[in-house]
Amino acid sequence: MRPLSSLLSAEVSMRRYLLLLSLALTACTSQNAPTPGEDALAQLPALTLQWSFPDHKVTGYTTLLGTLLLGGRQVTAIDTRTHQLAFKLPLDTENLRTNYATLDDKLIALNGKNADVLTVFDRSGQILNTVAVPGGTRQSLGQLGPFVAGSSLYVVSGARLYRYRTADLLRPDAQPVWVRNYPGFRLASLIVRDEDRLFVSTSAETSHQLIALNSQGETRWAVDVSPKTLQNTGAFALSLYKNLIIAQAGVAGLQAYDADTGEKAWKKFPDINVCPGGQANTAFRMSIADDKVFIGPWGGTCILAYHAATGELAWVFDAPNHVTFDTTPLDVNGVVYASNSRLWALDAETGKALAVGRENLSDNLGAPLSYDPAGRQVLHWGAAGVHAYQPLR
Repeated sequence: MRPLSSLLSAEVSMRRYLLLLSLALTACTSQNAPTPGEDALAQLPALTLQWSFPDHKVTGYTTLLGTLLLGGRQVTAIDTRTHQLAFKLPLDTENLRTNYATLDDKLIALNGKNADVLTVFDRSGQILNTVAVPGGTRQSLGQLGPFVAGSSLYVVSGARLYRYRTADLLRPDAQPVWVRNYPGFRLASLIVRDEDRLFVSTSAETSHQLIALNSQGETRWAVDVSPKTLQNTGAFALSLYKNLIIAQAGVAGLQAYDADTGEKAWKKFPDINVCPGGQANTAFRMSIADDKVFIGPWGGTCILAYHAATGELAWVFDAPNHVTFDTTPLDVNGVVYASNSRLWALDAETGKALAVGRENLSDNLGAPLSYDPAGRQVLHWGAAGVHAYQPLR
């Protein structure tokens, strides 16, 4: 197995390659409703574009924190009220995977070039403090924090999990409360349910684990996951549904475990390789809403939905423009939004296409969608700039 960093460094190149593989249009049916045919782009209602900001392009992760949409190789903030550039921070973010968290009225970025740094700044773009993560090794995969829960901040760097007190983050000599090291592993993902319940996934050549910890860094339970399940990819994303921890890993699909005990929660782990118009080879992007798990597998031209309680397939949407989805689906009031050079609006219950954006958004290279409830706008920031759409509901 290639190291995680090597695997993910090829991610952008692979996505570009996949976009060139425009296959012949294939009709697709879901379990609940037929997928639109070739003329769907013309016949479907158009999503209403409220505004756009094409001058600033971004690839990788973006985050909406209040009225600021953050992303970019340099930390770039777009004000969603004025639709203008708010500020730029010249931080080391060359891998395009900067992640953010809020701390009261302040913002925190996990950034760095050769090692991870926590940068604290205010909403005007003024840097308040920088905290070097001791012994950290720069990672390029998201979902490694920072996550703020109560009085704690959790973050992963390399094979180490860190807990900081949020009250310490403005001190120049801030140090973690504790560090848990997993030698021989890389930590592939982290999710925090609350201050006392967090979950990490580990990756090594012959071993993969899901581990539950408490606020003291003590292991509550650990589950071995067979290497065969991960299909030669050591990275997987985690999400929570009620009392289930759901893992999304490679072409083997989804897995679910009881968050309290680590016991298997589904009778079987479903396969994500079910898209008739383009097979998925890896899954990194997952969201849970309306009692369903929505994924947009890298390499697949479909959005997939599974029942979160059982893992059973709910529906498959195969996009008629037949471009791979490389996005985390976003559910807003029972409508699932996902982009594959167009922004699609799908019924969350059936997978039926309700509307589609007319704008060519180009390849978003994994940039997540965001929803701004105050401004009632679905935000997409990718290679074609920022586009804000009016939600259907």
